[in-house]
Amino acid sequence: MKKFYIFVISLFMVNYTMAQWIALSSYTSESLKSVYFTDANNGFVGGNNAFLKTTNGGSTWSVIPIGGLFVFHSIDFPSADTGYAVGFSFDGNIYKTTDAGTTWAPYTGSIQGELSTVYFTDNNTGYTAGNWTNTGTGDWCNIYKTTDGGTNWNIIAGPLHNYHLYSSFFTDSNTGYEVGQQSYVGQFIMKTNNGGTTWDTIQIGGTGFRLVSVFFTNVDTGYVVGLGGTILKTTNGGTTWTEMWSGKDWNFTSVFFASTDTGYIVGHDYPDTNNIILKTVNGGNTWTEQPSGTNVILESVYFTSVDTGYIVGWDGTILKTTNGGGTSVGVNEKLSTSNSLKIYPNPSSNVITIETSTKGHLFIQNVNGQELLNQPISKPSAQIDIKNLPAGVYFMRLTNEKTVRVGKFIKQ
Repeated sequence: MKKFYIFVISLFMVNYTMAQWIALSSYTSESLKSVYFTDANNGFVGGNNAFLKTTNGGSTWSVIPIGGLFVFHSIDFPSADTGYAVGFSFDGNIYKTTDAGTTWAPYTGSIQGELSTVYFTDNNTGYTAGNWTNTGTGDWCNIYKTTDGGTNWNIIAGPLHNYHLYSSFFTDSNTGYEVGQQSYVGQFIMKTNNGGTTWDTIQIGGTGFRLVSVFFTNVDTGYVVGLGGTILKTTNGGTTWTEMWSGKDWNFTSVFFASTDTGYIVGHDYPDTNNIILKTVNGGNTWTEQPSGTNVILESVYFTSVDTGYIVGWDGTILKTTNGGGTSVGVNEKLSTSNSLKIYPNPSSNVITIETSTKGHLFIQNVNGQELLNQPISKPSAQIDIKNLPAGVYFMRLTNEKTVRVGKFIKQ
């Protein structure tokens, strides 16, 4: 009997280690469309008549009252305290918080159409775009930009006839991408090299499909996904795009890379409620399917570290993984990862301070993967001189024999 109990316990531990995506209690049955985390603990989820916040890595969620009928498609935080959420509401299509998401205020200026995407390159500079504004002469959309932290938003591209914009990504302060669909023409990718002053458009084709999500791992390498099982990859900063066969003719809704090679795609088989989660560990050369444990439509994926990620979807669905979606590892082989590095001020022009609970070796890389700093950290708080770094986005990694802690900062 004792051996039997040992066998049962061992079997449970194996199954737990193999566990992939676990459903969290969201306290809502609304359709959830976007997920964003500012660090390992603090995250936000937006959707149809739902806006949620967690301060403990998804263990519990609180409802943030916004007011009015609304839907939120995209969330972005240029800093831990300041964030933006966009979509459609009777009170406004852009909401801003300056207190880490406790309260949100609508932008009261003129914004036309339902907004689908928002992306900030620093505390002051951000972009938003949308699906459509029906004026009676067809569908039109605009790309808006702010340079004063959301106080004012101005049209920098548009009106765009029959354009539908769904996702944005900037690799630096000047270089950015918008993806979507132009009715009767097909999928397209727009790129700017001058902070949105001008845009070049690449028509991909496929009039029945649309591109809905874009993510870059560095200035050269990026991925775009969309309907009809579309996965595109560039290795030359968007000059050319290669179609990567996913093995699924499904509608992909979101792509996110947790590291240079490891990425995730979620989607569904519309109108059926079958869903799909795909993972690559070799930069998209091959994709493997992961079970979700649910059959609802999945809308958005976000990772806070190489192991910990979240997926949201219909019927109030929030899924979480703490092992990269399912990897069997031995006790001594498992590497703990967490976005627990506290970096401030962020952005900064001269010096940043990092706080961590562990000692280790610090590495700083730019978006090209080039290592720019390598030094030991022996105290829980350390100041790093960054005044000689060019302006841009940088990634930080603190490692020791047991943990890897990561973070991101902006050099102004």
